[in-house]
Amino acid sequence: MRAWRTYPAGEPEAAMRLEDIPAPEPNQGELRVRVLAAGLGLPDYMMCKDQYPGTPGLRPFTSGQEVVGIVSKQGPGTTTPVGTRVMGMTDFWSGRGSLAEECIVSEDEVNVAPPTISDADAASFRIAYHTAWLGVVRNGRASAGETLLVLGASGGTGAAAVMLGKAVGMRVIAVASPGEKAKYCRDIGADEVIDRTTQRVPDAVLQLTNNVGADIIYDPVGGELGDESIQAIALEGRFIFVGFAAGRWAQFEAWQTMLKNCSLVGAYAGRSFPGSVHADIHNELMKLYSAGKIRSMTSNAVRFEDVPKALAALPGGSQIGRTVVTLG
Repeated sequence: MRAWRTYPAGEPEAAMRLEDIPAPEPNQGELRVRVLAAGLGLPDYMMCKDQYPGTPGLRPFTSGQEVVGIVSKQGPGTTTPVGTRVMGMTDFWSGRGSLAEECIVSEDEVNVAPPTISDADAASFRIAYHTAWLGVVRNGRASAGETLLVLGASGGTGAAAVMLGKAVGMRVIAVASPGEKAKYCRDIGADEVIDRTTQRVPDAVLQLTNNVGADIIYDPVGGELGDESIQAIALEGRFIFVGFAAGRWAQFEAWQTMLKNCSLVGAYAGRSFPGSVHADIHNELMKLYSAGKIRSMTSNAVRFEDVPKALAALPGGSQIGRTVVTLG
Protein backbone atom coordinates (compact mmCIF):
# COMPACT_ATOMS: atom_id res chain seq x y z
CA MET A 1 0.00 0.00 0.00
CA ARG A 2 1.01 3.64 -0.38
CA ALA A 3 1.72 5.64 2.78
CA TRP A 4 3.18 9.02 3.66
CA ARG A 5 6.17 8.34 5.91
CA THR A 6 7.71 11.04 8.10
CA TYR A 7 11.51 10.96 8.45
CA PRO A 8 13.88 13.36 10.31
CA ALA A 9 12.13 16.43 11.69
CA GLY A 10 11.46 19.34 9.35
CA GLU A 11 8.84 21.01 7.20
CA PRO A 12 6.35 18.50 5.73
CA GLU A 13 7.56 18.75 2.15
CA ALA A 14 11.09 17.89 3.29
CA ALA A 15 10.27 15.36 6.01
CA MET A 16 7.58 13.26 4.28
CA ARG A 17 8.03 10.63 1.57
CA LEU A 18 5.37 8.65 -0.31
CA GLU A 19 6.37 4.99 -0.12
CA ASP A 20 5.01 1.50 -0.78
CA ILE A 21 4.94 -0.49 2.46
CA PRO A 22 3.11 -3.62 3.70
CA ALA A 23 -0.38 -3.09 5.08
CA PRO A 24 -0.28 -2.94 8.90
CA GLU A 25 -1.54 -5.90 10.92
CA PRO A 26 -4.15 -5.29 13.65
CA ASN A 27 -3.33 -6.42 17.18
CA GLN A 28 -5.69 -7.31 20.03
CA GLY A 29 -8.70 -5.00 20.01
CA GLU A 30 -7.68 -3.34 16.74
CA LEU A 31 -9.13 -3.09 13.25
CA ARG A 32 -7.46 -2.45 9.92
CA VAL A 33 -9.34 0.15 7.87
CA ARG A 34 -9.20 0.95 4.15
CA VAL A 35 -9.02 4.74 4.18
CA LEU A 36 -11.70 6.67 2.30
CA ALA A 37 -10.78 10.10 3.70
CA ALA A 38 -8.53 11.47 6.44
CA GLY A 39 -8.64 14.71 8.37
CA LEU A 40 -5.56 16.92 8.31
CA GLY A 41 -4.82 18.92 11.44
CA LEU A 42 -2.17 21.15 12.95
CA PRO A 43 -0.91 18.22 15.09
CA ASP A 44 0.03 16.38 11.86
CA TYR A 45 2.12 19.38 10.83
CA MET A 46 3.69 19.61 14.30
CA MET A 47 4.59 15.91 14.22
CA CYS A 48 6.76 16.54 11.16
CA LYS A 49 8.77 19.01 13.27
CA ASP A 50 8.67 16.83 16.41
CA GLN A 51 6.75 19.55 18.26
CA TYR A 52 3.62 17.59 19.20
CA PRO A 53 3.44 15.66 22.51
CA GLY A 54 1.88 12.64 20.76
CA THR A 55 4.56 12.30 18.08
CA PRO A 56 5.55 8.62 17.65
CA GLY A 57 8.95 7.91 19.12
CA LEU A 58 10.36 6.04 16.12
CA ARG A 59 10.86 7.41 12.61
CA PRO A 60 9.76 6.88 9.96
CA PHE A 61 6.09 6.84 10.94
CA THR A 62 2.73 7.51 9.32
CA SER A 63 0.66 10.26 10.93
CA GLY A 64 -3.01 11.11 10.47
CA GLN A 65 -5.28 11.26 13.52
CA GLU A 66 -8.75 11.06 11.97
CA VAL A 67 -10.24 8.64 9.48
CA VAL A 68 -13.35 7.39 7.79
CA GLY A 69 -13.00 4.05 6.05
CA ILE A 70 -14.07 0.47 5.53
CA VAL A 71 -12.98 -2.25 7.96
CA SER A 72 -10.72 -4.58 5.95
CA LYS A 73 -9.45 -6.89 8.70
CA GLN A 74 -10.45 -7.70 12.27
CA GLY A 75 -7.87 -8.12 14.99
CA PRO A 76 -8.29 -10.60 17.85
CA GLY A 77 -11.11 -9.78 20.24
CA THR A 78 -12.98 -7.41 17.90
CA THR A 79 -16.60 -7.65 16.77
CA THR A 80 -16.97 -4.98 14.05
CA PRO A 81 -17.55 -6.90 10.79
CA VAL A 82 -15.31 -6.51 7.75
CA GLY A 83 -17.04 -4.13 5.33
CA THR A 84 -18.37 -1.78 8.04
CA ARG A 85 -17.87 1.94 7.39
CA VAL A 86 -16.43 3.55 10.52
CA MET A 87 -15.24 7.01 11.57
CA GLY A 88 -13.05 8.19 14.41
CA MET A 89 -9.48 8.20 15.71
CA THR A 90 -6.53 6.20 14.41
CA ASP A 91 -3.66 4.58 16.26
CA PHE A 92 -1.36 7.38 15.15
CA TRP A 93 0.53 7.06 18.46
CA SER A 94 2.25 3.96 17.07
CA GLY A 95 2.86 5.51 13.64
CA ARG A 96 0.03 3.66 11.86
CA GLY A 97 -2.12 6.71 11.06
CA SER A 98 -4.54 7.55 8.27
CA LEU A 99 -2.18 9.24 5.79
CA ALA A 100 -2.01 5.90 4.02
CA GLU A 101 -4.25 3.64 1.97
CA GLU A 102 -4.85 1.51 5.06
CA CYS A 103 -4.45 2.30 8.75
CA ILE A 104 -5.03 0.86 12.21
CA VAL A 105 -7.71 1.92 14.67
CA SER A 106 -8.58 0.73 18.15
CA GLU A 107 -12.11 -0.65 17.98
CA ASP A 108 -13.23 1.50 20.91
CA GLU A 109 -11.94 4.68 19.21
CA VAL A 110 -14.25 4.44 16.17
CA ASN A 111 -18.00 4.34 15.61
CA VAL A 112 -20.20 3.27 12.73
CA ALA A 113 -20.51 6.11 10.21
CA PRO A 114 -24.17 6.62 9.31
CA PRO A 115 -25.03 6.85 5.59
CA THR A 116 -26.23 10.42 6.14
CA ILE A 117 -22.68 11.75 6.56
CA SER A 118 -20.29 12.01 3.61
CA ASP A 119 -16.71 10.71 3.69
CA ALA A 120 -15.30 14.25 3.63
CA ASP A 121 -17.53 15.37 6.51
CA ALA A 122 -16.91 12.24 8.59
CA ALA A 123 -13.13 12.59 8.24
CA SER A 124 -13.10 15.99 9.96
CA PHE A 125 -15.77 15.32 12.59
CA ARG A 126 -14.36 13.38 15.54
CA ILE A 127 -11.66 15.61 17.04
CA ALA A 128 -13.42 18.93 16.50
CA TYR A 129 -16.88 17.92 17.67
CA HIS A 130 -15.90 15.57 20.50
CA THR A 131 -13.58 18.27 21.84
CA ALA A 132 -16.36 20.84 21.54
CA TRP A 133 -18.83 18.52 23.30
CA LEU A 134 -16.42 17.94 26.17
CA GLY A 135 -15.53 21.63 26.41
CA VAL A 136 -18.98 23.14 26.06
CA VAL A 137 -21.47 20.49 27.21
CA ARG A 138 -19.80 17.95 29.49
CA ASN A 139 -16.95 19.85 31.18
CA GLY A 140 -18.30 23.34 30.49
CA ARG A 141 -21.78 22.52 31.88
CA ALA A 142 -23.47 24.73 29.29
CA SER A 143 -27.00 25.99 29.91
CA ALA A 144 -29.41 27.55 27.45
CA GLY A 145 -29.28 31.34 27.67
CA GLU A 146 -25.65 31.48 28.81
CA THR A 147 -22.95 33.24 26.80
CA LEU A 148 -20.17 31.32 25.06
CA LEU A 149 -17.03 33.13 23.88
CA VAL A 150 -15.09 31.19 21.22
CA LEU A 151 -11.52 32.19 20.39
CA GLY A 152 -10.22 31.15 16.97
CA ALA A 153 -13.82 30.61 15.94
CA SER A 154 -13.17 30.09 12.22
CA GLY A 155 -10.89 27.09 12.73
CA GLY A 156 -12.04 23.49 13.04
CA THR A 157 -12.51 23.12 16.81
CA GLY A 158 -13.64 26.73 17.14
CA ALA A 159 -16.29 26.36 14.45
CA ALA A 160 -17.54 23.16 16.09
CA ALA A 161 -17.90 25.00 19.40
CA VAL A 162 -19.84 27.83 17.73
CA MET A 163 -22.33 25.45 16.16
CA LEU A 164 -22.66 23.24 19.23
CA GLY A 165 -23.16 26.27 21.47
CA LYS A 166 -26.02 27.45 19.27
CA ALA A 167 -27.47 23.94 19.16
CA VAL A 168 -27.78 23.87 22.97
CA GLY A 169 -29.32 27.35 23.14
CA MET A 170 -26.37 29.58 24.04
CA ARG A 171 -25.58 33.09 22.91
CA VAL A 172 -22.32 32.76 20.98
CA ILE A 173 -19.69 35.46 20.58
CA ALA A 174 -17.01 34.51 18.05
CA VAL A 175 -13.50 35.98 17.82
CA ALA A 176 -12.06 36.01 14.32
CA SER A 177 -10.20 38.08 11.75
CA PRO A 178 -12.25 40.35 9.48
CA GLY A 179 -13.42 39.42 6.00
CA GLU A 180 -13.98 35.77 5.07
CA LYS A 181 -13.35 34.43 8.58
CA ALA A 182 -15.85 36.79 10.21
CA LYS A 183 -18.41 36.01 7.51
CA TYR A 184 -17.89 32.27 8.04
CA CYS A 185 -18.53 32.64 11.77
CA ARG A 186 -21.80 34.44 11.11
CA ASP A 187 -22.80 31.84 8.53
CA ILE A 188 -22.41 29.02 11.07
CA GLY A 189 -24.51 30.82 13.65
CA ALA A 190 -22.43 33.21 15.76
CA ASP A 191 -24.60 35.94 17.27
CA GLU A 192 -21.76 38.46 17.35
CA VAL A 193 -18.24 38.48 15.88
CA ILE A 194 -15.37 40.39 17.45
CA ASP A 195 -12.64 41.56 15.08
CA ARG A 196 -9.51 40.68 16.99
CA THR A 197 -7.38 42.92 14.75
CA THR A 198 -9.17 46.15 15.68
CA GLN A 199 -10.87 45.41 19.02
CA ARG A 200 -9.55 44.46 22.44
CA VAL A 201 -11.44 41.23 23.08
CA PRO A 202 -12.19 41.60 26.83
CA ASP A 203 -13.51 45.15 26.34
CA ALA A 204 -15.71 44.07 23.44
CA VAL A 205 -17.11 41.09 25.37
CA LEU A 206 -17.93 43.17 28.45
CA GLN A 207 -19.62 45.76 26.26
CA LEU A 208 -21.73 43.10 24.54
CA THR A 209 -22.74 41.50 27.87
CA ASN A 210 -23.40 44.65 29.94
CA ASN A 211 -20.23 43.96 31.95
CA VAL A 212 -21.37 40.46 32.93
CA GLY A 213 -18.82 38.59 30.81
CA ALA A 214 -18.87 35.16 29.16
CA ASP A 215 -20.05 32.11 31.08
CA ILE A 216 -17.78 29.84 29.03
CA ILE A 217 -14.56 30.85 27.28
CA TYR A 218 -13.46 28.23 24.75
CA ASP A 219 -9.77 28.63 23.90
CA PRO A 220 -8.06 26.64 21.13
CA VAL A 221 -5.63 29.53 20.52
CA GLY A 222 -3.68 30.35 23.70
CA GLY A 223 -0.98 33.03 23.47
CA GLU A 224 -1.75 36.66 24.26
CA LEU A 225 -5.35 36.31 23.11
CA GLY A 226 -5.92 33.52 25.63
CA ASP A 227 -4.07 35.45 28.35
CA GLU A 228 -6.24 38.54 28.15
CA SER A 229 -9.56 36.79 27.59
CA ILE A 230 -9.75 35.71 31.25
CA GLN A 231 -10.57 39.37 31.96
CA ALA A 232 -13.93 38.81 30.26
CA ILE A 233 -15.06 35.74 32.22
CA ALA A 234 -18.34 35.92 34.14
CA LEU A 235 -18.82 35.15 37.81
CA GLU A 236 -18.54 31.36 38.23
CA GLY A 237 -17.57 31.08 34.57
CA ARG A 238 -15.62 28.22 33.00
CA PHE A 239 -12.39 28.73 31.03
CA ILE A 240 -11.86 25.78 28.69
CA PHE A 241 -8.28 24.95 27.67
CA VAL A 242 -8.44 23.35 24.21
CA GLY A 243 -5.19 24.10 22.38
CA PHE A 244 -2.30 26.42 21.67
CA ALA A 245 -2.46 27.37 17.99
CA ALA A 246 -0.60 30.59 18.88
CA GLY A 247 2.40 28.57 20.03
CA ARG A 248 1.78 28.33 23.79
CA TRP A 249 -1.04 27.76 26.25
CA ALA A 250 -2.90 30.70 27.81
CA GLN A 251 -1.34 31.95 31.04
CA PHE A 252 -2.80 34.17 33.75
CA GLU A 253 -2.56 34.81 37.48
CA ALA A 254 -4.37 32.72 40.07
CA TRP A 255 -5.98 35.82 41.59
CA GLN A 256 -7.77 36.51 38.29
CA THR A 257 -9.64 33.23 38.66
CA MET A 258 -10.16 33.65 42.40
CA LEU A 259 -11.93 37.02 42.07
CA LYS A 260 -14.50 35.55 39.67
CA ASN A 261 -14.83 32.17 41.43
CA CYS A 262 -14.30 30.64 37.99
CA SER A 263 -13.15 27.19 36.95
CA LEU A 264 -10.29 26.20 34.66
CA VAL A 265 -11.15 23.04 32.70
CA GLY A 266 -9.44 21.04 29.99
CA ALA A 267 -11.08 19.46 26.95
CA TYR A 268 -9.21 16.59 25.28
CA ALA A 269 -10.90 14.15 22.91
CA GLY A 270 -8.16 11.53 23.01
CA ARG A 271 -7.83 8.40 25.12
CA SER A 272 -8.63 9.99 28.49
CA PHE A 273 -12.14 8.52 28.41
CA PRO A 274 -13.16 4.92 27.64
CA GLY A 275 -14.71 4.17 24.28
CA SER A 276 -18.19 3.99 25.81
CA VAL A 277 -18.06 7.71 26.64
CA HIS A 278 -17.10 8.61 23.08
CA ALA A 279 -19.81 6.27 21.76
CA ASP A 280 -22.40 8.19 23.78
CA ILE A 281 -21.01 11.52 22.55
CA HIS A 282 -21.02 10.21 18.96
CA ASN A 283 -24.67 9.21 19.23
CA GLU A 284 -25.72 12.60 20.61
CA LEU A 285 -23.76 14.46 17.93
CA MET A 286 -25.21 12.32 15.14
CA LYS A 287 -28.71 13.23 16.36
CA LEU A 288 -27.83 16.93 16.10
CA TYR A 289 -26.17 16.40 12.70
CA SER A 290 -29.17 14.50 11.30
CA ALA A 291 -31.48 17.24 12.59
CA GLY A 292 -29.41 19.90 10.82
CA LYS A 293 -28.43 21.65 14.07
CA ILE A 294 -24.72 21.16 13.45
CA ARG A 295 -22.83 20.67 10.21
CA SER A 296 -19.40 19.73 8.93
CA MET A 297 -16.41 22.05 9.14
CA THR A 298 -14.81 20.57 6.00
CA SER A 299 -13.90 23.47 3.74
CA ASN A 300 -11.10 22.03 1.63
CA ALA A 301 -10.43 18.59 0.10
CA VAL A 302 -7.01 17.68 -1.32
CA ARG A 303 -5.56 14.75 -3.24
CA PHE A 304 -3.54 12.08 -1.47
CA GLU A 305 -0.48 13.10 -3.49
CA ASP A 306 -0.72 16.68 -2.12
CA VAL A 307 -0.64 15.86 1.62
CA PRO A 308 2.73 17.52 2.46
CA LYS A 309 1.79 20.71 0.62
CA ALA A 310 -1.59 20.82 2.38
CA LEU A 311 0.01 20.29 5.79
CA ALA A 312 2.53 23.05 5.14
CA ALA A 313 -0.34 25.46 4.53
CA LEU A 314 -2.03 24.86 7.92
CA PRO A 315 0.06 27.12 10.22
CA GLY A 316 -0.18 30.87 10.04
CA GLY A 317 -3.86 31.43 10.76
CA SER A 318 -5.19 31.30 7.20
CA GLN A 319 -7.25 28.12 7.70
CA ILE A 320 -11.04 28.30 7.66
CA GLY A 321 -12.76 25.12 8.84
CA ARG A 322 -10.98 21.82 8.19
CA THR A 323 -8.94 20.24 5.38
CA VAL A 324 -9.34 16.57 4.44
CA VAL A 325 -7.52 14.26 2.06
CA THR A 326 -9.75 11.96 0.01
CA LEU A 327 -8.80 8.46 -1.17
CA GLY A 328 -12.18 6.84 -1.79
